[in-house]
Amino acid sequence: NFNTTIAGIENADVILLVDAAKLITAKEIGLTQPVSASSLEKAVPSILRDPAGNWFAVTQRSRVVYASRDRVAQSAITYEELADPKWKGRVCIRSGQHPYNISLFAAVLAHMGADKATEWLNQNSAGTGPYRLTGWVRNSQIQMVANPGYWGGKPAFQRIVIRHFEDGAAQMLALKRGDIDVAFNLLPEQVTSLKSEKDVWIAKHISLDFVYLALTHDAELNKALANKYARQAIGYAIDYDGIRDSLLGGAATRPANFIPVGSLGSTEELAREIGFRQDLPRAKKALAQAGLPDGFEFDVIYGNSAIAGTSYHVLAQKIQADLGRVGIRMKLSPMPQVNVRTLYNGGKMQAVITYWNPPAVESALWAWATVQRVAKRLHWTPPPALVKLVDDAAAEPDPKKQAELWRQYQVAMMDEANLVVLFQPSYQVGVRRSIKEFPLTAAGWQADLRGVKPA
Repeated sequence: NFNTTIAGIENADVILLVDAAKLITAKEIGLTQPVSASSLEKAVPSILRDPAGNWFAVTQRSRVVYASRDRVAQSAITYEELADPKWKGRVCIRSGQHPYNISLFAAVLAHMGADKATEWLNQNSAGTGPYRLTGWVRNSQIQMVANPGYWGGKPAFQRIVIRHFEDGAAQMLALKRGDIDVAFNLLPEQVTSLKSEKDVWIAKHISLDFVYLALTHDAELNKALANKYARQAIGYAIDYDGIRDSLLGGAATRPANFIPVGSLGSTEELAREIGFRQDLPRAKKALAQAGLPDGFEFDVIYGNSAIAGTSYHVLAQKIQADLGRVGIRMKLSPMPQVNVRTLYNGGKMQAVITYWNPPAVESALWAWATVQRVAKRLHWTPPPALVKLVDDAAAEPDPKKQAELWRQYQVAMMDEANLVVLFQPSYQVGVRRSIKEFPLTAAGWQADLRGVKPA
């Protein structure tokens, strides 16, 4: 795991990595810095080095297919040929998400051309899961069929269609009529109404995802938000219980900060002890400490979408009303999700309401992100002591000691008040009784299709 080695290599002056994907990751997480050296630029072609000078490639790797002389008659083979059904059960390969294969796919894009490769990938699968992509139409549907080469046995279904519904009421009606077997992103009141349907049951699972409000430190973007007391005022003005109970129907919890409940060092009890809670007098006191007793104004961006059955726009309106009670004026700027990611990743926003989901259940992965790439987006330079605290916690082998270090990290993050976690949802999915098993995951993709079984 590349991320678990970060604490050990941050003290190095130069690192050697074995793959292009890891070079990119090292840059994205803030491990590198630009270097300008004419000798390097002369020795390494421009296509083999980072444009900003964060890394330089010194070797190229061959992607070799090894084959048995006894069982394989042909003398040459391409990666494209390995998709032929005749190789079912006969190929050993790493996961499609492994950095080595990510680099391989990038090479295919480079050699085939982006247009040709994208056209093929939009209608085909390149994975090893139980189902293969056979069709995709934006904002309409995704079609999949059973993968005959799946290593885990015969998939339960021959065909799966994932349909996009703009209208939640239409999705509900389709589920009740049996036109669809599963309905995602249900409103709390829809979940309640489905509990009385004899042909429908509710699959429920607490997630490790959470929705949060991120606030810039850049005075040029917003002078008030550059003051931590102004950010703390926002944290104490929000009605978190109201969000949970009124918008989510109680189907959520909330961590103290950027480590979700369920991961080491984060519990509901800790959130109640040190986390933000609505305290309007305390919010007004923080405004006075910031020198802003009459409040201030800032802009927030968020996507034209929903999570856990609640639209970001409704959530933003609720927060807007809460902040207005202490004189903080939040201007709403909804936009396509892709625009939100572009502005947020580039640090070109004052505030954003968005979500976070985990690559793995490891507290360090959340914490490292806050003091590395997320910090850059917020124009925040984390105190060296905080960065060291995160590294020490990640390297601590004793679970009790590590949990205490994560507690100290969350206390420090609460003081900075630049990442305000709003809720950690429980996903609720309506399922027809024609489906016997529908396992959910704790991460944003929600459904584990390999475990879905018919009645």
